[in-house]
Amino acid sequence: MSNNNKPYSAGRIILFAIVVSIAIYLLTQKFSGFLEQEYGFAPASHGTLSSWMIYLLLLVTLVYLYKILHSQLSVQREQTSLNKLYAYQIRSQHHADITFVMEGTSSHDEASHFLMPSFKITKKSAYNVKVACDLNHSLSQPYSIKKVSGGYEANASTLPEGSTLTVTLLENILDSTSSKATQESTLEEDLPVLTSYKIKFRYLDEFGLAYAKTFILSYSLQDQKLHCLSSNVDYL
Repeated sequence: MSNNNKPYSAGRIILFAIVVSIAIYLLTQKFSGFLEQEYGFAPASHGTLSSWMIYLLLLVTLVYLYKILHSQLSVQREQTSLNKLYAYQIRSQHHADITFVMEGTSSHDEASHFLMPSFKITKKSAYNVKVACDLNHSLSQPYSIKKVSGGYEANASTLPEGSTLTVTLLENILDSTSSKATQESTLEEDLPVLTSYKIKFRYLDEFGLAYAKTFILSYSLQDQKLHCLSSNVDYL
């Protein structure tokens, strides 16, 4: 509909300019001498009638142009919003998701899952997977790792849908946290001793669009419970 309105508005302006131009010519021919004789309207001092009518025509034309440009900008904003919504819907259908999996229920299993968490690839395959962690780690899939600001980042190959990736910490932070907690006496004995770290996945879909998802794993030494918080899939 917006494409049909644009030529109609332009044609209306052209027709309006032609009509006003003819009207200006007729008025200047009929009233210029009359105004000068009856009211002392001197063109040298006040300008000719045709000049004033041209100014009026220019003003009206500018108003019409402003309305057309404002309408076009509104249509462009609506189209941009629709394009973003369409792109979001398309991306939501083609990106992989990553979920934390834990099958064991005993305290020993929860401690093991804290040090060796497993993640399952769902919905779609994940390409060019990067795993960033606060601590040095290894992956159950072929990988390369490098030290980066704030921790370590491992690069893995493509992970197909339904596959599982296990991240193994190369440092037993439970032992170090436990020994530190026994050495330092606290006034509030009921305060739980928690240790935690963060894992962030970055990956691509089949079209090369980037995504990210973050997990924060924490473990309580008192009740020996593992807790995992995860973000939504971020579109990069």
